[in-house]
Amino acid sequence: YHTIQKFGMERALTVGEAIGRALDGNVRKSTYWPLRCGGDHDKKGLFMEEQKVPRANYHVYKMFSTHIGDVRIRCSGINTGTYNFATASDDGKTVQIFVLNRASRTVNATIGLKGVSSASVTGYILDSKGDKNTDEPEYSTVDMEYRGGITSISVPPYSMAVYVFRQ
Repeated sequence: YHTIQKFGMERALTVGEAIGRALDGNVRKSTYWPLRCGGDHDKKGLFMEEQKVPRANYHVYKMFSTHIGDVRIRCSGINTGTYNFATASDDGKTVQIFVLNRASRTVNATIGLKGVSSASVTGYILDSKGDKNTDEPEYSTVDMEYRGGITSISVPPYSMAVYVFRQ
C-alpha cells in the first residue's frame, strides 16, 4: 500500500485541473470532499484552521470564481505539464484563458484568438515562486496588449494564470 500526498500549490493545481476537466465534460454540479477538512494536520482544506489563513486550494478556487466566463469555448493545448481552457462572456467581448502550470519550469507560449485582431489583456498570476508545497502563493497582475492576433505569455513553475482579453 502506497499513497501519494500532494500539498500546497501542487495539490491546488491538481484540483484546479479537475475543475477544468469537469467543465470540459459539461458537469454542472460537483463537490470536492476534502475541502471540508480542516486543521494543520490535514492540509487539504481551504483554510489553516487555527490561523484562519487561506491555503493554496482557496486561492485557485478564487481565481476560478473571479474570472470564469459564461460560455466554455474551444482551446488547444500549450504543452506538457500544463492544462489550459478558455471561457467567454455571453456577448463574446471578453475571453478568459486559464493556464495551470504543474511543471517545475516556466512555460512560455503564444496565445492567438480566432477573429480577434486587438484587445486589452490583463494577466492575473498566482505564483508559487517555484515552491510546489507553498500554501501562500503571490498574486499579481500584468497589463498586456494583444495586437496583430497574438500575444506571448509566461507562467512560472507550479503556478496559475488567467489572461482576460477585452475587445
